[in-house]
Amino acid sequence: MKYMERLTKKEGFTILELVMVIVILGILAAAISFKWSKSTFGLSTQAELLVNDLRYTQNLSMSRNKQFSWEKTSANTYTIKDDDNNAVLNSINLATTTLAPDITFGGTVTYNKITFDTKGVPYNGTVTSPVALTSNATIPLVMNGKSINVIIEPETGRIYIQ
Repeated sequence: MKYMERLTKKEGFTILELVMVIVILGILAAAISFKWSKSTFGLSTQAELLVNDLRYTQNLSMSRNKQFSWEKTSANTYTIKDDDNNAVLNSINLATTTLAPDITFGGTVTYNKITFDTKGVPYNGTVTSPVALTSNATIPLVMNGKSINVIIEPETGRIYIQ
């Protein structure tokens, strides 16, 4: 008899229960998306791209056994140059990189030009007369009043976002 009861008893969710769960998940997703700041997302993405280009410059120096530089050229552009001061295509094949709309370099960029030697150590200044960094190089990115910093450590050349 118990076997027959199990066969006839139906288990599962009704369509109404499934619809209610989907509606609740939709409301939660909408609430989260409104709280997620687009400017923070765009700013952190741009910082990641900047870090990638700085690491690319550092890797070029080490792999080609000559100095390469990252240089801030305006409030929202930068370029990578070789030791002859020629622009080099970056990791996405651009000679000059323009930051995303509404993003600029902050007013307190500690060094406008970072040169990496053949060991990947960062220096301040030109390829012909570089000066060793005495403190972290800070490259702030600003968008709609929010900022994020890209940091380059002296001696080790570690590059990260703060």
